[in-house]
Amino acid sequence: MKEMIEVLDDYGMLTGEILPRDVVHEKELLHRIVLVAIIDSENRILLQHRANTKKLYPNTWDISIAAHVLAGEESIETALREANEEIGFQVDRNVQVRNFRFVSSFRQDMHPDGRTERHWYDLFALIKEGDETNLRFNDSEVDGAKWCSYTDIQILKEKGELFPRLGWINPIFKRINRL
Repeated sequence: MKEMIEVLDDYGMLTGEILPRDVVHEKELLHRIVLVAIIDSENRILLQHRANTKKLYPNTWDISIAAHVLAGEESIETALREANEEIGFQVDRNVQVRNFRFVSSFRQDMHPDGRTERHWYDLFALIKEGDETNLRFNDSEVDGAKWCSYTDIQILKEKGELFPRLGWINPIFKRINRL
């Protein structure tokens, strides 16, 4: 079954148009993506390594969770759903909506393969201890994970090994400094 996505206007507001995900991308329409930074007690972010089978930016490091918001879903629902689907992070019964902290929303367009990807991001933080050796991965999505400091992330960025969706880095680390 095709994923249905709600189209946004240039201000991030719903237009009322709902289209299949592939059509939204084909028509280069603005749509919502949820990002979640899983943060440990040492203020490190759990980064996921995108599988080599990914269409866009394979073999790059990315924020803990990144997912399209499906039609009828709220961003926080997407965050909860994807925590298990994408990286198999053991979000136990103690982790609920109240454990996620909204950080910011921002828009970033990317230009892979001569196309424009138009995304409106809702960024959340989740403070959670975890051991990346216990993660289960969706082989078509993610093939590894590691905890990274701000310096580690900057090094990955300089080496071109970080997914080019970079608008989350500064807001997350500003949020960490306030925790």
